[in-house]
Amino acid sequence: MGNSDANLLPGRNPRAKAAPGDVWDGAGRPRCYCGWYADKLVVKRQSSGKKRILLGVCLGIPLLSVILLAGNLARYKGCYVMVRVEESSTLALKTWPALSEDPAQAWADPETKTFEVARDEMPWTAIMAVHYSANSLGVRFYDRVSFSSTGRMKLPLTRPLSWLVPGENGETVEAVDNAARVLLGDLRFEGCTPQGRIVFKYGPARVELDPGDSWGILLVSDGNGIREISGDSWRQELEEAMARGYPATRLMVTNMGLWPRDRVITVGEGGHGW
Repeated sequence: MGNSDANLLPGRNPRAKAAPGDVWDGAGRPRCYCGWYADKLVVKRQSSGKKRILLGVCLGIPLLSVILLAGNLARYKGCYVMVRVEESSTLALKTWPALSEDPAQAWADPETKTFEVARDEMPWTAIMAVHYSANSLGVRFYDRVSFSSTGRMKLPLTRPLSWLVPGENGETVEAVDNAARVLLGDLRFEGCTPQGRIVFKYGPARVELDPGDSWGILLVSDGNGIREISGDSWRQELEEAMARGYPATRLMVTNMGLWPRDRVITVGEGGHGW
């Protein structure tokens, strides 16, 4: 069959010329991997190969993540790092609620290393727990528990807090004055170790705490902006700031060390007065 006859086979463009080296059978199909039909087969096989690779990557990444988390969890030998963050302000409440009003969500016993939470359950991958609470002159208005599987976490201290309480006339009022919470930004945990050490950043400070250690900072907002109160005269400076009506906030971070995971208990609402 000549090239002119090959152009008339089914599937061939009559105006197209046969490519050099094309070999055709009686049904108009190439007998070897050459020409336009062979190119389509190669493209199809390449596309299928890429899909298989992509599927393997999509399945492999979650599996690898689980393996890494499980391996990291094993290094803590059934324990987790317990961290306490306490924010104490002088003027953060606009109204004084009844004593029965308490937004507590967790209770910790340092002696038995038992940690009871109202709602949040500890994820099986968690290696660190952060119990954060905020109060004004000892009256707690916020309480939260967070868990981390990597030791990294951002505690959004600058986020406005809310505590709705009954007013004098039975209406609901906002008790928190967020403008009176004197803060330098969010608290960022950078990691923890199986020995219980934690690393975090707050403002310009980068702090490492071993189990049992604490770190704190006292800030006051006066007419010149935010400044730190420290040194032996901190009590006198704080009293002067309060006398002038300036708000002040102390942030305290305590590394409570390694606590056993099997003593984290979700008790639900109603536990310890919740």
